[in-house]
Amino acid sequence: ISKYDWGIIISKNIRGERSIEEKLKVGMATKLFSYMEAGIPIILSDHLLPMKAFVEEYKIGFSIKDDEINKIGEMIKSYDINELKKNILRGREIWSLNNQVKILEKFYQLIIFHSNYYYQ
Repeated sequence: ISKYDWGIIISKNIRGERSIEEKLKVGMATKLFSYMEAGIPIILSDHLLPMKAFVEEYKIGFSIKDDEINKIGEMIKSYDINELKKNILRGREIWSLNNQVKILEKFYQLIIFHSNYYYQ
């Protein structure tokens, strides 16, 4: 994947399909993390709300509306790909498995502590 310039997560916004709409509100595609691991910026549909928020917060790509797809070339040119790649490297450090495992361990310790407290 790392030989490519951009990672793309595009899907048509399907209104009225409740199960799909619900998934789009909470889902994070593993593809996003694969692109981050490969060090490439991400272009994604703007209705993929959790991923859009993540990409915007860490400045690792941009989102695009369904009716802007024909302008994607212009949009790509407006971004500094090297800056996005630097942001990806910083994000990879934050979201590395080692850091996330530490957070998960603290969460488990908290659960164990509270379950011991309640069951004594």
